[in-house]
Amino acid sequence: PPHWIGHLVESHTRGGGLLARGMPVAKAATTTTADEEGLSSEGSVTQCESERETQEQHPGLHPHELTEEERGWCVALRNRLNEELIPLPSSDFFLAQYALVSKANTEKGVKRVRAYHEHVASVHRYNVDAALAGDLPGLGFYNKKWPGCIEVCGPTGDAKHPTIVFNCSVYRPSDVDQKTELTDMVTDKMLLFDALSVDLNDIRVGCHVINQAHGAGLHNFCSSLEKKISVISQDAYPLKYTSMPLVDGGWTLGVLMKVAKPFLRQKLRERLLVCKGTDLCEAHGYQADDLPTVVGGTRELDAGRYEAFLRERLAQRAKSIAAVRI
Repeated sequence: PPHWIGHLVESHTRGGGLLARGMPVAKAATTTTADEEGLSSEGSVTQCESERETQEQHPGLHPHELTEEERGWCVALRNRLNEELIPLPSSDFFLAQYALVSKANTEKGVKRVRAYHEHVASVHRYNVDAALAGDLPGLGFYNKKWPGCIEVCGPTGDAKHPTIVFNCSVYRPSDVDQKTELTDMVTDKMLLFDALSVDLNDIRVGCHVINQAHGAGLHNFCSSLEKKISVISQDAYPLKYTSMPLVDGGWTLGVLMKVAKPFLRQKLRERLLVCKGTDLCEAHGYQADDLPTVVGGTRELDAGRYEAFLRERLAQRAKSIAAVRI
């Protein structure tokens, strides 16, 4: 999400406005949301409406059992990976994650698995077993580098979407030493992505990422880092974003979004929400006791909550890895 904000601002300030560079903006927004390609402008579906839709689509599904349709997606993806001699994901659960996020689009799943091997496993040596053992030095990197950058929320709504807040006001990607810190940054990102998808129901319903966008601008964008890390967020990891509110971005971000709207697909428009922090609870169905104070909630900042969240959720993911079979 912060990368997408950076693209918006850069396009507006350096390229003669969004209309002059509309397609790159649309591409960045589209690929950032792994499957649903979701973002929505203000006035679209509320969070509660999204919850009801999810419940209707996935009533009472088991967190460790695939439906016959989902199993068919998994088998098709596994067969194509074998045909193309691409190593399979490390577990049936991880393969199912690629299949469920890509749904019936096997080609998209193959592309993502290939990108994961090329850009995550090979370059940064991210290892699932080491992550589950909790002995990776990159764990918690974002909050160690930028205190308060990522805040954990309570599970949101009836569908229990895993929810986090990303505080763009403290995020400064140009501060990253790309020779010594990049792998730790990628590791923490992968740990977070894994922690947002700990069972099949997490994968089905998707996550909410709330962006505190107050003061967002070019300082939230580093082109050299973007080239190295965007392929991971955009192409390699299967994560479904159900809602991506941009909070307190001011009138500039609101104008940019309205100008960008014609370039976005419908599902993108339905996921992005530009609003004030006070509106999250008053108008869009979030609960104040689930949200940190930085976006209008009542949860006080807890410096240790993020790492505890990662460790607890990774332990839950380990159970799914052991239980899910195709």
